[in-house]
Amino acid sequence: MRVRSVLALCTGAFFVGVLVAALVLSLSHVPPRSHSRTERARLQVHDYAFEAYPSWRAAHPGRACPRSLRELDAYMGGHAPDPWGSPLEFRCGRMLPRGASGLWVRSAGADRRFGTDDDLVSSE
Repeated sequence: MRVRSVLALCTGAFFVGVLVAALVLSLSHVPPRSHSRTERARLQVHDYAFEAYPSWRAAHPGRACPRSLRELDAYMGGHAPDPWGSPLEFRCGRMLPRGASGLWVRSAGADRRFGTDDDLVSSE
């Protein structure tokens, strides 16, 4: 009986530790307001591709790609459009651009149009 109590206490402490770590990580993904919009967008697409996506993959071993970026929001501290208010574009799996791997994310940039010179891409 005593062993079960100790195991239950350790398990509870472990889960509290995981929750605290998740909170700290989610807060670390919020770029400071002092950064320019371009720098915030660059950080945002990078964090989705290289921080949130690997964490999501570890939690979903049977799936290679999320259905939407919203599935990654828990690892980003919530959902947000890019700094200009536009939605982000993402590609994964067979839809990846040449040379990209994992998850590819793009902000349309200040002009709010994809495919122009001011786009910010996670692979750059």
